[in-house]
Amino acid sequence: MLPGPKAAFGGSSAILALTIPIAAILGACFYVCYSILQSAASHADAAELEAEERIAKAAILFTTNPAVKSNADYANWDEMFVRAKKPLDPKWADAVIGSYQENFASVAVSAVLTGTGDLRYLYLSPQSGLHSFTRQELDQLTSLTRSALAKPSIGRENPRSGFAMLRGKPVFLVMTPIKASGLEGGPKNEKPFASLIFFVDFDLKFLSGFTRNFNLVNPQVVPVQSATIALPNFPGLSTNLGLQWKKRIASQGILGDSLPVLKALAAIALLLIGAVAGGWSWILTRVRKMEAAALTERTMAAEHAAQAKSMFVANMSHELRTPLNAIIGFSEMLTNQLFGPLGHRKYAEYAEDILASGRHLLAIVNDILLMSKLDAKKHEFKIGAVAIESVVKEAITLVSGDALKRNVLIEFNDLAVSPIIFADRQALKQVVINLLSNAVKFSAPDSRVEVETRESADSAITELRVRDHGCGMPDELVKKLGQPFTQASHAYIRSNQGTGLGLSISFALAAGFGGSLKFESAESVGTTAILRLRSAQSMQSVPPAHLENRAA
Repeated sequence: MLPGPKAAFGGSSAILALTIPIAAILGACFYVCYSILQSAASHADAAELEAEERIAKAAILFTTNPAVKSNADYANWDEMFVRAKKPLDPKWADAVIGSYQENFASVAVSAVLTGTGDLRYLYLSPQSGLHSFTRQELDQLTSLTRSALAKPSIGRENPRSGFAMLRGKPVFLVMTPIKASGLEGGPKNEKPFASLIFFVDFDLKFLSGFTRNFNLVNPQVVPVQSATIALPNFPGLSTNLGLQWKKRIASQGILGDSLPVLKALAAIALLLIGAVAGGWSWILTRVRKMEAAALTERTMAAEHAAQAKSMFVANMSHELRTPLNAIIGFSEMLTNQLFGPLGHRKYAEYAEDILASGRHLLAIVNDILLMSKLDAKKHEFKIGAVAIESVVKEAITLVSGDALKRNVLIEFNDLAVSPIIFADRQALKQVVINLLSNAVKFSAPDSRVEVETRESADSAITELRVRDHGCGMPDELVKKLGQPFTQASHAYIRSNQGTGLGLSISFALAAGFGGSLKFESAESVGTTAILRLRSAQSMQSVPPAHLENRAA
């Protein structure tokens, strides 16, 4: 018998009553999972934005630091102070600040301005589109110069820097009072009267480097109200600029990848609703933590890389340009025979300068290549028993020329019996040469460098000590020694510039043949380099085969 209308209606009601809770459960499951994903996506977006902001700040530091450092170097230069007392020679000024700074640190405008408004030097890059300063601009720069000169300072002057507007364009302005320390032949304790001014254009061409080097999409300098991060104002100016770029949205990828999975989960939610909800919550929490950790690590690596690259480029650019300029300049004089036919005594002098510059450049390249091999763990060491006395004497002979030029005496106090140590002889010799060269380089004229060897009580360790009586270093700089591309900043640094690789190479070579290197230093007292080596006496009881394995 067929069911009646009431029975059919009752069955439909039962199905409807069952369908509604099931649909509600499925909908609730879908909504909860979607909400969890949305929350995770929001956190990912926030972490991505924070990482981009930190990368943008690192990018600004990286692009402006060469101009700030160079401005401080030249403003604290005795020769600059003496020359600024009158209008600067254009050829000399272009060679050290004008066109040189344009190529080195992207400086579009260089100027030397006194507190009375007397413009002693002005260089305007063709790309700047400027031909001169207006009276209003000159008055404003004079006012800023007076403010900088009025601030008392002791020792090295730190630049004032920040963003400003010049003819409606955003620029990065750096200004430092020109001072004389008296260490390089200039006057002592003479009051500054002028400032060194640099402008760096932050135009679209310049900002394109942010996209290329830091993956910031379409960066623009805009009013701070519309910006993602604010740019620092130059002291005394209220520019109120900021940096804006197109932000990446991580949530779109997260949701796009997860929605198909959510649909599949909704179809089986009746059986696995509890397990699915708990599992997804756990998975998304782990994913969020992993993404946040990865973003933080990438940001810190970018900041460290930006600082290291900035310092390396700043040091290397000057080191490579100086010998190359000498080679090119003197070669042109020889080619054009400016002093007459070949045979003039000047040509011999220039040829010597070319040779010295070429050797200096070759030494820099060799240091870079060696550091690269050491960093890649591809340098091979041949370790064996070495008489340390002969190595030290050979190194002293090679460094004696530089010591004689500076009138620095090298004293070697060896033990009665020359210690025999385990090392790679060539690598040990290079380390000793680097230590002696540094000691001579940073010693005052008419001083001495003391070299001595010591043995530990049990004769297991032999120490080679190289002590100078030079300028010394503070503790924070001693801790940084040995880091690649790092060079301590000091009053003597202008006449002793380098790549900062010498000590890095020495640390790596010493570690490679089983030694260790450390420094003890005090400012105005001197520095002692201590090279600790394995004594051969302590290894006599070890079988030869075992010694060979350890040396390898």
